Amino acid sequence: MKKLSYLMTLRRRSDASGIIQSSDCGVCHKSLSKLSSLLQSPSGCPVCRRVTCSKCSVQKKLTIEASTEITQKTFTFCLSCVIEAKELSAWEVATACLRSS
Repeated sequence: MKKLSYLMTLRRRSDASGIIQSSDCGVCHKSLSKLSSLLQSPSGCPVCRRVTCSKCSVQKKLTIEASTEITQKTFTFCLSCVIEAKELSAWEVATACLRSS
């Protein structure tokens, strides 16, 4: 989970654009159905900002540190970013987080 938080912070600094709107899933490229978009808005990955279908997304609870309290929030990530986070070196993420704080 720490690696996903790290990727979110890293990408937020490098790219300030919002969710990339598309009628296709950003991972499998299948068309997002109009019915599902009416019932539930397609989820956008907070790391890569691609819109994904429910089959290509994973929900993860991350701990968010606010100035006065610590809470957990559920985010929806695409499978590509979850795999990328798993492959990151824990040592490099930890040292980068220590340097930035």
